[in-house]
Amino acid sequence: MVQTEKPVFETKLNNIPTNERTTKDILSIFNDTLTHFKNKKDNKHFHVSEASKSLINDIDNTIVDAEAKEIQWDILTTIIDKFPAGNETIQPIQFSIANLVGRNIIRTRQWHDVGDIPVEALQHLREISWEVEGDKTEVHEGAYAYGWGHPEENVEQHMKKCLQNDGFYHVMRYLPHLMILDQEICTEFFIESIIEEHNNTISTHNLKALYESILRIGTEENGYKLQHPRQISYWSLFDELNVSFEYSDTTLNEIHTAIPTEIVDDLGELDELSKIIH
Repeated sequence: MVQTEKPVFETKLNNIPTNERTTKDILSIFNDTLTHFKNKKDNKHFHVSEASKSLINDIDNTIVDAEAKEIQWDILTTIIDKFPAGNETIQPIQFSIANLVGRNIIRTRQWHDVGDIPVEALQHLREISWEVEGDKTEVHEGAYAYGWGHPEENVEQHMKKCLQNDGFYHVMRYLPHLMILDQEICTEFFIESIIEEHNNTISTHNLKALYESILRIGTEENGYKLQHPRQISYWSLFDELNVSFEYSDTTLNEIHTAIPTEIVDDLGELDELSKIIH
């Protein structure tokens, strides 16, 4: 039986010891990937392939020293600069880059300080285009929330702008991660920028979706399957970083109390869900 030769991007990194890999090597891998998938019909499915998983994890192992809590952001920012967000010509690798950027934004926030996150990384996730059919990069978008309080990137302002410009689905992905990061901040934002704006710019339908996004963090309980926010593919902050989450009584009381009484009946299961969690 004749074995099909693997694409060069699947084997090149394996031939270079981890501690000898350079920025040039990694850029070369991404370029090889683009060359391989150029004009191929299956380029939209690279993000779910074993090759994609292998590529992401190999590069992640190159740039991250988890024991020392160090990340070679200089390599990642060079990649970001070389392959800017929203460029359809880099579609096959956009998912991989966003994955690496997202997980390392979260690591940096957990290990160090928000100011240690390169502003280019946050801007990259903010600027990624979701218009390309078949792309699943939005699963990494929630990591942008971990930039809340950054001195050079105003995450709160961007979230408010999204709400005012029919971008509530972006906020829906940010909110559960913001809740995990800081319940007090998330609750305040949800009440002041979402609930109190309900009658002005946010429809009841969208309010329900946003409400659901912050109440479905956890595991199965009392017959309800409460889902964590969608995680970075091939990685979990709960597993690697030992992050745990539990709603405080204050959070649930403030959110439940703030929901307008005139729409409580329309919230249906979600209202019941909040009571069960509480």
